[in-house]
Amino acid sequence: MRPTRPGILIALLLAVAAVAWGTVEIVVNRGGTSPVITWFAPIELGLLGVVVVIIALGLRSRLRRPERRPHPLSMVRLAALGKASAHAGPVVGGLYLG
Repeated sequence: MRPTRPGILIALLLAVAAVAWGTVEIVVNRGGTSPVITWFAPIELGLLGVVVVIIALGLRSRLRRPERRPHPLSMVRLAALGKASAHAGPVVGGLYLG
């Protein structure tokens, strides 16, 4: 697994924002209503981000000590969580931006 480049994440954010904006414009022009975004959704996503950061900081402190290294399967799972979080962030951000 290779590191995710920031350019890909920015392109993903802009692409999702453009598609979301276009979809909302089409729905509104055809007589529909724009979706209502409550204040609870961004707060919930922020809390989820805080949990991911806490997990990452805990893992970082464990990696610095050779006697406390985590199991390799746990490392793979956390790498998959990090990669998924890196891609989910721009998608959700693009939806809110659009």
